[in-house]
Amino acid sequence: FYLPFKQDYTVEGFSAVTYKGTGASQYIGGTGFSPDLCWIKKRSGIDSHEVQDAVRGATKRLHSDTTAAESTVAGSISSFDTDGFTVVDAGTTNESGYTYVAWNWDMGGSNATNTNGSITSTVRANPTYGQSIVSWSGTGSGSSPTIGHGLNSAPDCIIVKRRSSAN
Repeated sequence: FYLPFKQDYTVEGFSAVTYKGTGASQYIGGTGFSPDLCWIKKRSGIDSHEVQDAVRGATKRLHSDTTAAESTVAGSISSFDTDGFTVVDAGTTNESGYTYVAWNWDMGGSNATNTNGSITSTVRANPTYGQSIVSWSGTGSGSSPTIGHGLNSAPDCIIVKRRSSAN
Protein backbone atom coordinates (compact mmCIF):
# COMPACT_ATOMS: atom_id res chain seq x y z
CA PHE A 1 0.00 0.00 0.00
CA TYR A 2 1.02 3.60 -0.45
CA LEU A 3 1.78 5.96 2.43
CA PRO A 4 2.36 9.58 1.47
CA PHE A 5 5.27 11.48 2.99
CA LYS A 6 3.60 13.33 5.81
CA GLN A 7 3.98 13.37 9.57
CA ASP A 8 0.78 11.53 10.37
CA TYR A 9 -1.51 9.41 8.23
CA THR A 10 -4.82 7.97 9.41
CA VAL A 11 -7.36 5.77 7.61
CA GLU A 12 -10.18 3.79 9.20
CA GLY A 13 -8.51 1.68 11.88
CA PHE A 14 -4.97 2.45 10.69
CA SER A 15 -2.48 5.25 11.15
CA ALA A 16 1.19 5.89 10.57
CA VAL A 17 3.30 8.27 12.63
CA THR A 18 6.93 9.23 12.36
CA TYR A 19 9.10 10.31 15.27
CA LYS A 20 12.68 10.93 16.39
CA GLY A 21 14.24 8.75 19.06
CA THR A 22 15.39 10.32 22.32
CA GLY A 23 16.97 7.40 24.17
CA ALA A 24 14.63 8.13 27.09
CA SER A 25 11.00 7.24 27.68
CA GLN A 26 8.69 9.22 25.40
CA TYR A 27 5.04 9.26 24.47
CA ILE A 28 4.32 8.98 20.72
CA GLY A 29 0.85 10.41 20.05
CA GLY A 30 -1.33 11.32 17.12
CA THR A 31 -2.52 7.86 16.13
CA GLY A 32 -6.19 8.85 16.51
CA PHE A 33 -6.96 5.80 18.68
CA SER A 34 -5.35 3.51 21.25
CA PRO A 35 -3.30 1.20 19.02
CA ASP A 36 -3.71 -2.52 19.56
CA LEU A 37 -0.91 -3.39 17.13
CA CYS A 38 2.24 -1.34 16.51
CA TRP A 39 4.77 -2.22 13.82
CA ILE A 40 7.87 -0.01 14.21
CA LYS A 41 10.85 0.37 11.88
CA LYS A 42 13.97 2.49 12.29
CA ARG A 43 14.14 4.73 9.18
CA SER A 44 17.65 6.11 9.58
CA GLY A 45 19.43 2.87 10.48
CA ILE A 46 19.34 -0.89 10.01
CA ASP A 47 17.46 -2.67 12.77
CA SER A 48 14.80 -5.33 12.46
CA HIS A 49 11.13 -4.49 12.18
CA GLU A 50 9.49 -4.76 15.60
CA VAL A 51 5.86 -5.82 16.13
CA GLN A 52 4.09 -5.54 19.46
CA ASP A 53 0.40 -5.96 20.24
CA ALA A 54 -2.09 -5.64 23.07
CA VAL A 55 -3.15 -9.31 22.90
CA ARG A 56 0.27 -10.63 23.93
CA GLY A 57 1.18 -7.52 25.97
CA ALA A 58 3.32 -4.46 25.39
CA THR A 59 6.59 -6.15 26.38
CA LYS A 60 6.24 -9.08 23.94
CA ARG A 61 8.21 -8.49 20.74
CA LEU A 62 8.23 -10.18 17.36
CA HIS A 63 10.53 -9.41 14.44
CA SER A 64 8.67 -9.71 11.14
CA ASP A 65 11.86 -9.85 9.08
CA THR A 66 13.72 -12.63 10.93
CA THR A 67 13.05 -16.18 12.06
CA ALA A 68 13.56 -15.24 15.73
CA ALA A 69 11.07 -16.41 18.34
CA GLU A 70 9.03 -14.00 20.45
CA SER A 71 11.04 -12.24 23.13
CA THR A 72 10.11 -10.30 26.24
CA VAL A 73 11.82 -6.92 26.48
CA ALA A 74 11.76 -4.37 29.28
CA GLY A 75 12.51 -1.70 26.71
CA SER A 76 10.69 -0.90 23.49
CA ILE A 77 6.94 -0.21 23.84
CA SER A 78 6.03 0.03 27.50
CA SER A 79 2.33 0.88 27.06
CA PHE A 80 -0.47 1.36 24.55
CA ASP A 81 -2.08 4.72 25.36
CA THR A 82 -5.28 6.62 24.48
CA ASP A 83 -3.90 8.34 21.36
CA GLY A 84 -0.59 6.55 20.87
CA PHE A 85 2.01 4.54 22.74
CA THR A 86 5.04 5.01 24.98
CA VAL A 87 8.52 3.82 24.01
CA VAL A 88 11.49 3.53 26.31
CA ASP A 89 15.20 3.32 25.51
CA ALA A 90 15.47 0.22 23.30
CA GLY A 91 17.52 0.81 20.15
CA THR A 92 14.96 -0.76 17.84
CA THR A 93 12.25 1.76 18.80
CA ASN A 94 13.79 4.84 20.43
CA GLU A 95 17.54 5.19 19.99
CA SER A 96 18.63 8.81 20.41
CA GLY A 97 19.03 10.72 17.14
CA TYR A 98 17.44 8.11 14.87
CA THR A 99 14.11 8.45 13.05
CA TYR A 100 11.30 5.89 13.15
CA VAL A 101 7.97 5.08 11.55
CA ALA A 102 5.19 3.32 13.46
CA TRP A 103 2.29 1.70 11.63
CA ASN A 104 -0.66 1.30 14.03
CA TRP A 105 -3.93 -0.61 13.91
CA ASP A 106 -7.13 -0.32 15.94
CA MET A 107 -8.29 -3.88 16.64
CA GLY A 108 -11.27 -3.20 18.86
CA GLY A 109 -9.92 -2.50 22.31
CA SER A 110 -10.40 -5.69 24.35
CA ASN A 111 -9.41 -9.36 24.30
CA ALA A 112 -12.01 -12.11 24.01
CA THR A 113 -11.85 -15.88 24.09
CA ASN A 114 -12.96 -17.29 20.74
CA THR A 115 -14.21 -20.88 20.55
CA ASN A 116 -15.12 -20.78 16.84
CA GLY A 117 -12.90 -23.42 15.30
CA SER A 118 -11.14 -26.52 16.52
CA ILE A 119 -8.62 -24.51 18.60
CA THR A 120 -9.66 -21.90 21.17
CA SER A 121 -7.99 -18.55 20.52
CA THR A 122 -7.63 -15.15 22.13
CA VAL A 123 -8.89 -12.46 19.77
CA ARG A 124 -8.96 -8.69 19.62
CA ALA A 125 -11.20 -7.92 16.65
CA ASN A 126 -12.55 -4.85 14.91
CA PRO A 127 -15.23 -6.19 12.52
CA THR A 128 -16.05 -2.64 11.36
CA TYR A 129 -12.59 -2.35 9.81
CA GLY A 130 -12.22 -6.07 9.02
CA GLN A 131 -9.08 -6.64 11.06
CA SER A 132 -8.11 -8.67 14.10
CA ILE A 133 -5.22 -10.07 16.13
CA VAL A 134 -5.49 -13.76 16.97
CA SER A 135 -3.29 -15.72 19.35
CA TRP A 136 -3.45 -19.50 19.83
CA SER A 137 -1.35 -22.50 20.75
CA GLY A 138 -1.01 -25.20 18.14
CA THR A 139 -1.73 -28.83 18.92
CA GLY A 140 1.25 -30.31 17.08
CA SER A 141 -1.00 -33.06 15.75
CA GLY A 142 -0.38 -32.34 12.09
CA SER A 143 -4.11 -32.08 11.45
CA SER A 144 -5.73 -29.09 9.74
CA PRO A 145 -6.96 -26.96 12.64
CA THR A 146 -9.41 -24.13 12.33
CA ILE A 147 -9.08 -20.95 14.36
CA GLY A 148 -11.72 -18.28 14.94
CA HIS A 149 -10.78 -14.72 14.02
CA GLY A 150 -13.66 -12.64 15.39
CA LEU A 151 -14.62 -11.03 12.08
CA ASN A 152 -17.94 -11.10 10.21
CA SER A 153 -16.44 -12.67 7.08
CA ALA A 154 -13.29 -14.46 5.96
CA PRO A 155 -10.23 -12.19 5.96
CA ASP A 156 -8.64 -11.22 2.63
CA CYS A 157 -5.12 -11.41 4.09
CA ILE A 158 -3.66 -13.44 6.95
CA ILE A 159 -0.17 -12.95 8.38
CA VAL A 160 1.09 -15.72 10.66
CA LYS A 161 4.25 -15.67 12.80
CA ARG A 162 5.33 -18.60 14.95
CA ARG A 163 6.13 -17.28 18.45
CA SER A 164 7.55 -20.23 20.38
CA SER A 165 10.73 -21.02 18.44
CA ALA A 166 12.80 -19.72 15.60
CA ASN A 167 10.99 -20.50 12.36
